[in-house]
Amino acid sequence: MIRYKKLFFWLPVLIWTGSLFFFSSQTADESTRLSGEMIRTLLVFIRPEFLQMTAAQQAQWVASLQHLVRNAAHFGSYFVLAMLCMNALRQYPWRLARQAALTLLLCMGYALTDELHQLFVAGRAFEMVDLGLDLGGTLLGLAVMLVIAGEKQSHIKRQAPR
Repeated sequence: MIRYKKLFFWLPVLIWTGSLFFFSSQTADESTRLSGEMIRTLLVFIRPEFLQMTAAQQAQWVASLQHLVRNAAHFGSYFVLAMLCMNALRQYPWRLARQAALTLLLCMGYALTDELHQLFVAGRAFEMVDLGLDLGGTLLGLAVMLVIAGEKQSHIKRQAPR
């Protein structure tokens, strides 16, 4: 039963990394189109006048936000991955520092292989900036999980009879 419980916690990690692989497998044109569609959808909600703009104005808005959205996607994706990995590793009876180190290693190992994978996808490239964004997201996600773990341990200590 314990093994199935651990698998249950690793399943979201596998699903998340699978989705990251899927998005990294898209050609540059496909990726640009997808992020453009996402930006257009968001702009309709945050700037209702977007729909009244000319096609050229809309295209300018989308183009101006492409870089920001792509960077945020890298950061956010690895923020989530770090939280999922740390949550899975919390199921093992290891010290918190070991769990954190393994989370960092797993996330950055995946980020590196993801960038290498993009070398084989049309129009995509290995980008050091992307690795930096992945690291930043990983570190923030890990920090959040460490705060949560610390709070949980403090709560358990406060509840223990003296």
